[in-house]
Amino acid sequence: MDSALYMKIVQIEQAGPPEVFGKNILLTYETSKTIHFVGARFEHEKFGVLHPYVKNPNNIFILVLNVPEGVNIIKYRIVVDGLWSKDPFNPETEADIFGITLSLINIEFKIETPLINPAFLEEGIVKFTFKTNPGKNIYIAGDFNNWDPFFHKLTEYDPGFYMITLRLYPGRHNYYFIVDGEKFLDPYNLTLMTNLEGYYVSSFVMPE
Repeated sequence: MDSALYMKIVQIEQAGPPEVFGKNILLTYETSKTIHFVGARFEHEKFGVLHPYVKNPNNIFILVLNVPEGVNIIKYRIVVDGLWSKDPFNPETEADIFGITLSLINIEFKIETPLINPAFLEEGIVKFTFKTNPGKNIYIAGDFNNWDPFFHKLTEYDPGFYMITLRLYPGRHNYYFIVDGEKFLDPYNLTLMTNLEGYYVSSFVMPE
């Protein structure tokens, strides 16, 4: 599992519609009732494999499934403590030939272009993007702003998508994000360095 997907999973605070994240399908489930098991079975596997969900730190049931090669439409049913049903968090459904309601995910139109940080624009300009839940306060702190945690705030340009552009001098720069007061390494930049205190920070080289 890559760091961007891991970051996404641990930050989910409520269940919602399925998401396609890179080459993975991300399913979520939650309920106010006490339950012991949530799983899913898929039509392309002839419903023969039961995929169990696991809980994230926020007690949301999560299932990550690799998108099968050549499959554009995923059809599935979930299993909650032995009871089969459609996915209540997925509004897309279809009835099979027996009248059973299946949940649907159309892969063809939902695969997202992977985010890459930083993105170099015109000379001296660099763009940072961060993806998480909507309504967050996100800042970027680095050597370019004396590690000030409130100087450069990202703008939420789309629900859950945040962005900032900066003009920086050439050379290596170190930084991290601050999400609602908590520090995060950049999940879309795998280059790391250690600072003077021995902690990891995200790093990149600004071209001349």
